[in-house]
Amino acid sequence: LKAKFVAEASGKPALADDSGICFPSLNDFPGVNTSPYRQGFSTMDDCFRDLAAKLKETGDTAAYVHCSLCLYY
Repeated sequence: LKAKFVAEASGKPALADDSGICFPSLNDFPGVNTSPYRQGFSTMDDCFRDLAAKLKETGDTAAYVHCSLCLYY
């Protein structure tokens, strides 16, 4: 949606990305939905505490970063 908006507004090709941290033990949550997940908390500390508690329950803190790119023209 970001790339489409910019391309249509400018009349030129646009590149947009979404990225986020994924935890396999949490079914790759929060992934590219990191920002909407973070907005559910009043502070970043609260967000990190919630995520840490979820990870503690699984006993697995393995993680990776996922990045998706979209070129719209």
